[in-house]
Amino acid sequence: MLPETFKPSMRRASLTIGIIFFSFCLSRQVWAFGVAPATIDTSGNRGEVVEQTFTLVNDNNQETFFYFETLKIEAKDESGSPKFIPYNTDHSELPDWITLSTKKLVVPARSFVEVPFSVNIPADVQSKSYSAAITVSDNAPITETTIQTFQTKTAILVFLTVNGENNEQAGLLDLKVSPKWGSQISGSVNFRIQNQGNVYIKPQGTITFKDILGRTLKTISANPDESRVLPGTTRTIEITFSKENFWKELTVGPVTAELSLVYGDSKKTLNKTTTIWIIPWQIILVILGGISFLIGIKKLLKTKKK
Repeated sequence: MLPETFKPSMRRASLTIGIIFFSFCLSRQVWAFGVAPATIDTSGNRGEVVEQTFTLVNDNNQETFFYFETLKIEAKDESGSPKFIPYNTDHSELPDWITLSTKKLVVPARSFVEVPFSVNIPADVQSKSYSAAITVSDNAPITETTIQTFQTKTAILVFLTVNGENNEQAGLLDLKVSPKWGSQISGSVNFRIQNQGNVYIKPQGTITFKDILGRTLKTISANPDESRVLPGTTRTIEITFSKENFWKELTVGPVTAELSLVYGDSKKTLNKTTTIWIIPWQIILVILGGISFLIGIKKLLKTKKK
């Protein structure tokens, strides 16, 4: 039984917890919106204006204002994650060439709109690939005079190739399959590809596993996410895979992993191989156990016969 003096304090504590919980729920209110596509690939000639659009979806239950910005991006590391450059740090080239019809747009509840934009390619630019991001937020952009608040942003990545004297050139640095020793063909493959040209590439191809007799055991896509490699950068592409067909993939001994890539408009190729070893020890143990069992039965029968 609780003391009477303790009950009011418990009620006050319960009320306080309730207020905190309610405030937390309000702070966690979901303001849902989305854009499509996530990336836009386009090209054009010097002096040309390229028209594009993206779709903005408002999943909120009320009309919402959305705000747009253009930012310069570059590869953050070999994972390919984009690094966004603040507008006041550097907004040269593609961010300055992108023109949106408005910097602010209201979208009715539970609806979507097509947002047009144009890319004004200067007549005196170098022919190569350029990249930028169009960010979308349901909060007004933060300025020096505004109080900094939490902002939800999403981005459309825009990749532009200016036609002309472009150079498509790449090299494969390495190919690794993990684990090097296993009981089945499963694990991960990663390879590093270096873009030595001036336009981005999106390599496509396969990784084929073959046994010592040349029999094809498994084939997987080498770039299922259609990852891009920006000019002057190196990107690591990793693919995980698992066993699919037990009997088809059953083998013992060395297995060769053959990477075959095609990239660029000129369909240039890159190839590399590595070797792994497959030792299906579970099956070997079962076979050895069976042999031991048969030998034991044979000995038992001989003993009984004597």
